[in-house]
Order: sequence, then C-alpha cells, then structure tokens
Amino acid sequence: MFPSSLKSPSLPRRSDSLNATQQKSSIQPIFLTIEQELHDARRVQTHGQEDDLRGALGMVINRVSELSSMLADAYKSQVDLETQLNLAKSNLKLVIANNEMLEEALRHGNGNSKDVGWRRRSGRDSSMTPEQGYRHSVDFPVPSSASTIESNPDFPPTSSTRPASPAPSQSENSRFFKFRFTSNNATPPINHLTSPSLPSLATHSHLKELEEATAELEKERIRCKKALDDKASLEAEIESLSQALFERRIRWWQLNGSNALR
Repeated sequence: MFPSSLKSPSLPRRSDSLNATQQKSSIQPIFLTIEQELHDARRVQTHGQEDDLRGALGMVINRVSELSSMLADAYKSQVDLETQLNLAKSNLKLVIANNEMLEEALRHGNGNSKDVGWRRRSGRDSSMTPEQGYRHSVDFPVPSSASTIESNPDFPPTSSTRPASPAPSQSENSRFFKFRFTSNNATPPINHLTSPSLPSLATHSHLKELEEATAELEKERIRCKKALDDKASLEAEIESLSQALFERRIRWWQLNGSNALR
C-alpha cells in the first residue's frame, strides 16, 4: 500500500488559512473584509508586479485612513463615557452623603425632634388613637409639675425641694390642656415656617420672585434686540460711508492721473 492511502486519524483536517480567519472573524463583517484585503496584499507582495503593488498599497492606505477615523470616533465616545461616568460617580457620592446625613439626624433626633410634616410614620405612630395623634402633632409634652410651672407664668412659684409627682392623673392632663386652649393671656403657639400648614407664604414669595425675574428677562431681551438693531444700522452706515470714500478716492486718482499725463 502507498503511504498516501493510509489514514491517520491523529492528524487534523487541513484548511486554508483564509477560511480559518474568515470563520474566526465572521461576527464582525469589517474584520472579514480586512482579513481578505490583508490576504490579497500578502499575495501581491509575494507574486505581484509593480501595478499590482501600487493597487495593494492604495487599498491599504484607504483602509488605514478608515480605521484611523473609526479610532478617532471611538476615542471621542470613550471620553464622553468617562465624563458621564465621573459625573454619575460624583452624584452617587453626593446622594450617599445626603442619605447618611439624614440617617444621622434621624438617629440623634428621635428623642426630642418635632414633627414638621415630612417624618415617616412607624408602626407605633399608626397604632395611636386620634386624640393621641393630635397631641403628638401639636407637640405638647406630657406635663409634669416643673414643666407646668415653667410654661405657665400665672402659676405661683414653688420651692425647688418639692419632689416631682411620679405620674400625673387623667384629670390633671385634661385640666392642663383646657387651660392651654382657653387661656386669654397665653400667647398662641408659633408654627414653624417649614410646617405644612403654611405653604402659601413660601409659594407666594416664590411666585413673586419668578414674576420679577421674568420681567427682568423680558427687559434684557428688549435691550439686546435694540442693541443688535443699532449695531446692524451702524454697520450699514459704515459700509455706505466706506463705499462713498472708495468711490471718491477712485475719482481723485483718475483726475490726478489724467493731469500727470498732460
């Protein structure tokens, strides 16, 4: 038997190098085209003549120019993406810092914080009765003997050595609230400016500022338009004066030239 007729299963099947590169780069068509052009350029370099070499060189130059433009576009896109990524990172850091500040404020202000309308409700708040919720919303503490004396100047002062009562009764609480709401001498409680019960003041001031800013913007637009019109008229006048000066100079040169010839 001839050696060529023997089958060797250990040897891989032979394939053309161009086909192998085509199979690898079949995902992107531009890579397939580049591989074909490179294959043709190598073949021309090995077996081609001068005209073939010139054609292959022109093809390579065109392809290099195209790749250079594509690389420039890709670099520009990369720069834009990096800028957006840095901006997103800075915004994320700012949001995280704000959340940490809010959590810290809520953690430290749970004991003596006032409800101004934006605090989230918990399970304990949802289980309160309407009367307790009203008392909690107006932020009236449960009065003791010392706090009652401090908040109401009509009561006579007592000795500081008197022990405080352990817990006020229900009648004392009702009497305290009745005095607070029916007393004519007591000053009414001053609501905080950030309370949701006074949104009209801030809204009115903001609307007024917006109207003033809009009026100022309209005035500036009118002034800018007038300045542009004045500029256009001045340019037209300067152009006409330049044209007249040029014509007079030409006439002067014509007269002086004719006198010199005579």
